[in-house]
Amino acid sequence: MSPTLKHKSMDIRMLPRDWELLEYVETQGFATLSQLRKRFFNRKANCSMRLKKLLAFKYLEKKPLFDFFITEAKRGIGQTYFPHILNLNISPKQQVYFINRDYSKGFGKSKKLFKPSMVLHQLILNELRNYLDQEIVHKMMLNDPKLQIASSIQIGRNPEIVPDLSYEYESIKIAIELERTVKGMVRYFHRFNFFRDSIYSHVIYYYTDEAQLKPLLKRAGSSRKFAFAHYKAPNELYSNVYGPLRLNDFIHKLITH
Repeated sequence: MSPTLKHKSMDIRMLPRDWELLEYVETQGFATLSQLRKRFFNRKANCSMRLKKLLAFKYLEKKPLFDFFITEAKRGIGQTYFPHILNLNISPKQQVYFINRDYSKGFGKSKKLFKPSMVLHQLILNELRNYLDQEIVHKMMLNDPKLQIASSIQIGRNPEIVPDLSYEYESIKIAIELERTVKGMVRYFHRFNFFRDSIYSHVIYYYTDEAQLKPLLKRAGSSRKFAFAHYKAPNELYSNVYGPLRLNDFIHKLITH
């Protein structure tokens, strides 16, 4: 290969979609190839080729999901088995993409979502966000680190109780919580009491196990602010006040009352 051709093959011209993809991965922490393809590409081949470029030029990194859960000393042991992962259809060998750690220093932002312990939580949250971003119109989306900043300067928020996401437009502020495990009574008490009197106009809890729904409904009581849904059926909400209803029906009910 000539030096000229070699140089061209190693070049990259960043497109608007590339920056949007990097911003998405930075705000979510982690993403699978499938999640990135559904959000940014029409064809799987185009997605794979572009991700290879971003990997080669050190914008992104990737590693198998299994590697987030095993120490170097245990590597190679038991890799044929991995527990069922909450209906995400993720195999232990599936590659998970994240921002290159050297490149991430240029963001100068919170590294909270870069923690390996957050990987499953954020992969599930990606599924929700991909739906909610399309369904909730006229909004600004704030993730956990952005909400931490807002909570330190705005009355009606609390930097110690921050939702996973918030979709906001003027007086509408929709807090999104992802519940992966049943919490203790004291923790529920503090979070639900805060949300009742907070700046958030709507609070939607998405759970991963049907066993979580009953204690969540109990903590919500008669407040109209709260609704709950399984994350695999994000448009099928339950409310103690309104009963079963759709996402946008719930949003509009609280606007009109």
